[in-house]
Amino acid sequence: MIEIIRDEKLGGLIAKTVLELLEDGAELIPTDKSYKIYIRHKDLPSQTKAYFDNWTAEEQAKLIELVNTKKIIFAYPGYFYVKPFFCEK
Repeated sequence: MIEIIRDEKLGGLIAKTVLELLEDGAELIPTDKSYKIYIRHKDLPSQTKAYFDNWTAEEQAKLIELVNTKKIIFAYPGYFYVKPFFCEK
């Protein structure tokens, strides 16, 4: 079972939890914001937000790796229609 940890300041899931959930088959729900996503997983009571604001460079790189290797299940439309802010540099 994955430990669900939330960011005390923002209230969303922390990066470590998000990455573990995604690797465990969670669905990533894109948003129209470059700083936020939602996650849907069997261990969560409902879709839960996650903010990229406090992610380290290593955590950002891990998300990019999961996307590029097609190891993420995306909800509609099946991709980031607004890329995370750290992908736009």
